[in-house]
Amino acid sequence: MTYAHRPVISPECVQAMAIVALGSGTNWLGYYMYHGGSNPPGKHAHLNEYTTPRVSYDFQAPVREYGQLNASYHHLRVLHLFLHEWGETLAPMIVAVPPGSEQLTPDNTHTLRYAVRRKDGSGFLFLSNYQDHIEMQDHEGIQLRLELPDESLVVPEGWGLTLRKDVSAILPFNLRLEREVLLKYATSQPVTKLHEVDQTTYVFFAPEGIEAEFVFDRTTYQRAEVASGVSSVRDEREFIKVEAGLDCQIHITALDGTHLQILVLTQEQALTLWKVHLWGEDRLILANGPLMSHDESLELCWQDRGVIRLAAYPSLPDDVVTSAELHFEATEGVFSRYTLVVPERSVALDIVQVSSRTIRITLPAASILEGLHDVFLKIDYLGDVGSAYLDGRLIGDNFASELPWEIGLKRFLLPSEERELILHFSPLARDAPTGRYLQKKIAAGSTAGANELLEIFSITTHPEYHARLTRQKGAVHD
Repeated sequence: MTYAHRPVISPECVQAMAIVALGSGTNWLGYYMYHGGSNPPGKHAHLNEYTTPRVSYDFQAPVREYGQLNASYHHLRVLHLFLHEWGETLAPMIVAVPPGSEQLTPDNTHTLRYAVRRKDGSGFLFLSNYQDHIEMQDHEGIQLRLELPDESLVVPEGWGLTLRKDVSAILPFNLRLEREVLLKYATSQPVTKLHEVDQTTYVFFAPEGIEAEFVFDRTTYQRAEVASGVSSVRDEREFIKVEAGLDCQIHITALDGTHLQILVLTQEQALTLWKVHLWGEDRLILANGPLMSHDESLELCWQDRGVIRLAAYPSLPDDVVTSAELHFEATEGVFSRYTLVVPERSVALDIVQVSSRTIRITLPAASILEGLHDVFLKIDYLGDVGSAYLDGRLIGDNFASELPWEIGLKRFLLPSEERELILHFSPLARDAPTGRYLQKKIAAGSTAGANELLEIFSITTHPEYHARLTRQKGAVHD
């Protein structure tokens, strides 16, 4: 986002770019800006060029300027978990694309976009149905025939899958699981795995709109049991169709008697999935918001309400202690579901409109953060540029877009003093070229016919809560 160009980047766009890059042969995903930040002032002037904000160097990064997690962060985390487990397998695989792919144009909405990376008859199928600035269409009844060295593999067999618009996916074929169990193909995307004492657990998710099916070589294991699904055997292959969710499991007993477990989440659930090493073992945690583990503790942050729900596998130990109220809710499949509750808070600020272009906000002392991790100020406005001055110094600036302007207040509060925050807004000329990026807000505004557009829709505060989970000191752990 620069002064002249102010697009809002969807998480589906970020995900598609990464999946297309991987499917095209990339082995090293890179990001220009993964964590946004605030440029420090120079001795005589601001350090960056004037086509970008002088202070707020954010670019809608996965991790935003004040530590907020963008929706794109969660889509990329799912990919990063996959690369952590299967990157070594993927790296030596070569690329195969269908004939005519080089002639594909951005406005072609009817041709399926796909590629394969493979080595020695196994690999991954990459699908993308996203395109910037174009309304894509659903692709239905898809069947692909993979011509491999020793076989011709149809994915999927017997039925066609649907790839909805804006959906991208990675599907495995001839993937060797632990103990040589052979997954012929899956219409679900692999995410990660856990090495447990008595079994290995694999985690997949069903991309939105795709029916989840797993097909195994029946000669490579003893038996399979499925929860939340149906199974049939045909020509030494076992076809297992499942309903994705927390209670979806496939249990496989390998030829040597060891066990494998496959969990299949929905896409929505996968976007809340974190893998952490906690209390001596790897765990899966499903939670919205930033989550950090430090081996002996788990920290969570979330906004707006004093309640957050999470699910864990393996379940949390009985001797967990926390700064919040921890309530066990239920068991769903292998996951245990919990609720964390902290006292609800509202943060009221003294906000005065000095003029049509200027807002004065009195920031109280840091004591307002008691029980909170941060407080975010969200300013929804129609205009050209917003500038924030704290005690006369520029501490943040924003090029107006369809997104609200967010400021994390924690770093600016003093222990025992109030401070003055001035927000200044410059209007948008009605004929400004950047107006094409603000059509929704222009339509919602009440300044019809004006030569300059400036309207402040709302200024709100959003508390960010925090909870830390540890184990009781002195407890004896297995």
